[in-house]
Amino acid sequence: MSKPLTLCSVLTMALLWCATILAADKKKDLPPIEIAATNLGRKVDFEKDVLPIFRQSCLACHNASEAESDLVMETPATILKGGGEGPAVVAGQSAKSLLLKMAARQMKPYMPPPDNDVSAKQLTPKQLGIIKQWIDEGATGEVKGSSGPLKWQPLPPGVNPIYAVAISPDGQYAVCGRANQIFVYHIPSGRELGRLTDPDLIKTGIYKNPGVAHLDMVQSLAFSPDGQYLASGGFRTVKIWRRPRNVQHAALDVGDAKVAALSRDGKLGATGDATGAIKIWDVASKKTIKTLSGHSGAVTGIAFSADGSKLVSGSADKTLRAWDVQGGKLLGKIDGPVESKAVALVMGETQIASGDADNMVRIWPLPGSPVIADPAKKEGEKKEGDKKEVAATGPKPLKELKGHTGPITSMVVVGNDGKALLTGSVDGTVRHWNVEAGSQLRQMNHGGPVAGVATSGDGKRFASAGANKVAKLYNGADGKEISQLKGDYRAYARVAMLTRTIALAKAKVADKKNDVKKAEARKKSEEDQSKKADAAKKKADEDLKKKTEAAKVPVAAQVAAKKKVTEAEAKDKAAEAKKAAADKVAKAKKDDKPAKDALAVATREAQQAAQQLKQAKDKLKAAGAPADKAKAEQTASKRALEAANRSIKALAEAVKKATAAIPVAQKTVKDAEAEVAAFEAEKKTADAAQPASEKPHVAVAMSADGWQVAVADDAGMIHTYSAADGSPIDIQEGHAGAITAMAYGPDGILLSTAADKKAILWNTSSPWTIERTIGHVDKATDLVGRVTALDFSRDGKLLATGSGEPSRSGQVRIWNVADGKMVGDIKDVHSDCVLSLEFSPDAKHVASCSADRFMKVSELAAGKVVRTFEGHTHHVQGVSWQRNGKLLASCGADGVVKVWEFKSGDQKKTIKSVGKDVTSLNFIGDGEQFMVSTSDKTVRTYRANAGNQVRSFAGATDYVYATA
Repeated sequence: MSKPLTLCSVLTMALLWCATILAADKKKDLPPIEIAATNLGRKVDFEKDVLPIFRQSCLACHNASEAESDLVMETPATILKGGGEGPAVVAGQSAKSLLLKMAARQMKPYMPPPDNDVSAKQLTPKQLGIIKQWIDEGATGEVKGSSGPLKWQPLPPGVNPIYAVAISPDGQYAVCGRANQIFVYHIPSGRELGRLTDPDLIKTGIYKNPGVAHLDMVQSLAFSPDGQYLASGGFRTVKIWRRPRNVQHAALDVGDAKVAALSRDGKLGATGDATGAIKIWDVASKKTIKTLSGHSGAVTGIAFSADGSKLVSGSADKTLRAWDVQGGKLLGKIDGPVESKAVALVMGETQIASGDADNMVRIWPLPGSPVIADPAKKEGEKKEGDKKEVAATGPKPLKELKGHTGPITSMVVVGNDGKALLTGSVDGTVRHWNVEAGSQLRQMNHGGPVAGVATSGDGKRFASAGANKVAKLYNGADGKEISQLKGDYRAYARVAMLTRTIALAKAKVADKKNDVKKAEARKKSEEDQSKKADAAKKKADEDLKKKTEAAKVPVAAQVAAKKKVTEAEAKDKAAEAKKAAADKVAKAKKDDKPAKDALAVATREAQQAAQQLKQAKDKLKAAGAPADKAKAEQTASKRALEAANRSIKALAEAVKKATAAIPVAQKTVKDAEAEVAAFEAEKKTADAAQPASEKPHVAVAMSADGWQVAVADDAGMIHTYSAADGSPIDIQEGHAGAITAMAYGPDGILLSTAADKKAILWNTSSPWTIERTIGHVDKATDLVGRVTALDFSRDGKLLATGSGEPSRSGQVRIWNVADGKMVGDIKDVHSDCVLSLEFSPDAKHVASCSADRFMKVSELAAGKVVRTFEGHTHHVQGVSWQRNGKLLASCGADGVVKVWEFKSGDQKKTIKSVGKDVTSLNFIGDGEQFMVSTSDKTVRTYRANAGNQVRSFAGATDYVYATA
């Protein structure tokens, strides 16, 4: 996004504009803006009253980090100091202050310009009045870091952009920040689980209804690696939410309960024990309200009617009974031929289905229901006494459903009309029956004795569990198996995680070994260069000796020639002097023959001396060339020797460093190998724990809404899975003995009984609760501005936050998740808002990117920036590490993605034309692919090394802000 034109920037620019700009401003005069007579009833507070106006319109360009025209408008002192053209404000004299005059259109150029292209609005009369009063009062004040509590108001209706999304590491949950709300979804089923609520926000009175997480827009979201914590970032705050575990709504002492049931509305619970007693208890009060006595043997099955007014039961005493729940009275009983193992209400709750020990499913009339006493009689054969409908208690069932070859162990009604049943048997089969027709619809093979069966309310999902340590999920429409459920998903997840970790650790070993090879190669190269330098020195020594010896003769000849020249010059000078003297005498004695003869002799001698001097100089010149050449060669040899000596010294140091680097590199290999060994030992333990976590299953239940299926084992653990695809959700731990029965109620309430003689009501859909809040909306001491970036370290112990004030500061801080205390503060990391950050895989570094166009990596231990990556030409909006820590990728508003090598800091790849504005980037898993989102409605994946696009994801219809 381009930087908006601000009021203060255009005012300051106006002070610097040349006459050409002023001449171009010859437009129609506009009326001045009235400056309101403002009286606040007190002295204007710069920080509270004036600074907010400047923050909105000026500080983006006139701050300490980016002072256009050298003007900083953060404090009264810097405003009065002014910029390149002096102060824009004259203290005590608003009439002489250019800022006010131009903003009020009292002089040209008007500011902001009427035709500005950024929709900048003129200041209001009230705003101008406040600025005028402040100037007239002396333009004083100070900035203490807080302008007092903000006056918060509810977000206007219809404002609901999604700026942040996150997915839990196990792929079960997705969250998004829609406006100031956080929505939680279950991914396999696509179900909305609810909205997070901060109770303190409701207490403020600003919002009345639950579902509000922040006062301001949710800017960032991040899950902890174990998926138990969710961090959300807003204005000056980070909230840490915890996913509830083992939430018990109630725990009751129920004795040796063998079966359990919940009414459809979840208000009543029922348990049947080994003595034959059935206890009815009120869920809300957690108290037993009725005890139904009558069975003389252990209760083997119970079921509520839809409205909770009736309850049917089966027992080892071979009887089926119907009860009035409200009155606790027996409505009637049926004496069956054998022990009943399971019961259900079918056919509009007018009949009882019993699953019996003799492999048979029998259908009986419900005692007290309006049925004909003898259904075998024809209509015309009715007697007078038969006109009145009576309860049937005879021994004959209405129907017998045959097919199982082993005792029935469990039974549930399929659908709301009660016309279908699902049964499980010791014979290892699950069978789907049409009760009305008395026929089998389909058979499913469980693979071992079936301990329990379950179905969703709509009949779209079936489940079975058994002693073979496996539970199965089926498609209710065709009976096809969807998935197998077994063991502790945490054990499987740990094995998978360690498998990936070991692969990465082994790759790290290979890298470190390669570093050792490089270090050894470097040492050998330096040693080879050192040997070459020694040889070069020896050669230079020998060459210098040769050149020195060879230079002796030509240099000596040159010296001798110079001596001859000197001698010849002396003779020439003497001869010239003698000639001059003879010439003087000859001129004085014009006719004197001896004088003339002497002049002639002197002239000849001078000519001879000149000739001899010329000859000497010629010989010197002739001797100079070889001598100069010899000396040049000698000098070159000296330089070569000096260079060889310097090279030997430098290479000796290089060999020393290269030699020292080898054991360091070897140690990193040993450390990496030790790391692999530790992980492999850990995986060996995890491998053993994985099959050990697979226990025989004793019960299964499915929520009526088809969201969850719960499987209980004989170790007292309840495993919950997605009924959509069988993916694990959670584990409920609390019983001290094997589970004996389970039943779902509404809203994720699950009832379980166990050998520990307790019944527990679990809240499997308990909403995420707020653990703590870091920072405060009214104080900038902990967090500055909006927290636009969050990330947990790989061990989940640390949380990194990125925030800042636009065009003023970028803040990166590290927090301890356990207590919310700050443990790290990276100083001066960015000069503008931090838009994304991520811990390195080893949590020793954090990479951050900002609107200042930089991506930087900071070392946590040192608390400082150790590497700066420069190359983006606009806001850098996303950064992510490859899982092996070798590469980083960044994306920006410049429409490109850049891939960087962390160790060298080199730019490895630039991927252009990714999108108009690339808004987010995330490496996927442990590989080299990463995904990006863009403002032009696209989400794509790319390969980091090749830079090619892998695929594009369709569906987005608007600006995409974030991906996970």
